[in-house]
Amino acid sequence: MGVNIYFDPAGSFAQVYQNQGSDQGFAAGLCGLALMSPEYAEVLKQLETTGLPRFEISLQTLELNEHPNRVDLKIEIADAKGNIRCDTYAAVSTGGGVFSVDKLNQHRLRLKGKCVSILIEHHGLEDAELLASLANKAKAIDIYHEENLVQIDLESALPPPVFDKIQSSPFVDRVRQTQPRQYASINEEVLYSSLDKILHDVKDEAHLADLALSYEARRLQQSHSQVRNYFIQRLDIMLSSVDEGLNKQTKSMRFLPASAQSFAQAELPSAMQSGFMKNAIAGALAVMEVSSSRGVVCAAPTAGSAGIVPGCLYALKQEGASQDELVQVLMVISLVGALFAARGSFAAETGGCSVEIGASAAMAAAGIVHYYQGSAQQAFDAAAMCLMNTLGLVCDPVGGEVEIPCHARNIAGVSHAWSASIAILGGFSAVIPFDELVDKTQAIGKQMSSDLRCTAKGGCATTPCAQQMVSKTPN
Repeated sequence: MGVNIYFDPAGSFAQVYQNQGSDQGFAAGLCGLALMSPEYAEVLKQLETTGLPRFEISLQTLELNEHPNRVDLKIEIADAKGNIRCDTYAAVSTGGGVFSVDKLNQHRLRLKGKCVSILIEHHGLEDAELLASLANKAKAIDIYHEENLVQIDLESALPPPVFDKIQSSPFVDRVRQTQPRQYASINEEVLYSSLDKILHDVKDEAHLADLALSYEARRLQQSHSQVRNYFIQRLDIMLSSVDEGLNKQTKSMRFLPASAQSFAQAELPSAMQSGFMKNAIAGALAVMEVSSSRGVVCAAPTAGSAGIVPGCLYALKQEGASQDELVQVLMVISLVGALFAARGSFAAETGGCSVEIGASAAMAAAGIVHYYQGSAQQAFDAAAMCLMNTLGLVCDPVGGEVEIPCHARNIAGVSHAWSASIAILGGFSAVIPFDELVDKTQAIGKQMSSDLRCTAKGGCATTPCAQQMVSKTPN
């Protein structure tokens, strides 16, 4: 078995895939490792040692290259009879953990990894026969037809006898069944794409957290209690990553020394020594150091901004917030993120750091306002204020690493979320609505030079100091 991965030389992956762990992620996925597997961190070394499967990354001009996070994959694999076949895929990462596989060999696809999908390559298969095989076995969410290929998205996996029946049809060449790589989104409807709709649906007897819980339950087609458990799990991961960064000796990174512990223990002037800000900064640094050391964190919404939401949640916990209150805050944060995602992308490669630090600060600000009993309008006004102040923020990682200026910007992000919350709760008006600022964030990102969008070719990455550091500390 062999795997070749191709990045376009002009794309973002070509510049930063080693520094940001994309090579590690592709290798782990192709080896079938779970995201939090203890083998994940060493998968590249294991492949080098065993040589199986062969795993190579190359740069070449891609046929589809309209997005800087484009990738082509060529996979050679032995079938059940021992014959070697070669499949080629085209895919794109669109930010915030969202991806799409849109080509298999000569066929167009719509694979997003959010549900079970059946891919049937055929030569004249009748739809009626196909649907009859699926009837009462697995409910179809969507069916996509392409010449000589049918993609069927399902609520659950097909029972083996049904799968075998389809595969045995004389008109079928090959059947593949893919599993969801995230929690299965049974309902792909985007319920909230405007702020007005959210504000309309928030009733006097409900609040944003209830609305967020109902929305997630509706998309996942699961009970409120099960979805709430998912939020609890993510809260636990976030707070655990803070604890790990603060209480264990994190290894120094490529450029930065670990500083979360020393900062948390530092004696500051009395006005700075206690309270939300010091705890939030310590928490944000802790998470970013765990992330840079290839530890487990919860990207919210991205790895480059992974410290802001956990840092703010940790600070609220230190202020006395209970688990139930923090879960509600996280629900509000998720709803703000969902509205952002409905109107744009979290990919810094297309939007700069505005869609990472800006979006994360906005999400955290809304959660803080909710915790302090602000209205739904005030929560989104605080989020809008954060976006307003980060329009056009460049993404310029020194040496391609998520260290400089990323860690410093996570500090700025928690500060921004806190100050925006204070301002809005104190009566300041953001004036411009959140969703309009999401649109402008995306539009300005497209106007920026690609050198300022996660390629390490501009901004902080090209200062003399940064270039000297990179030359002295090779990968």
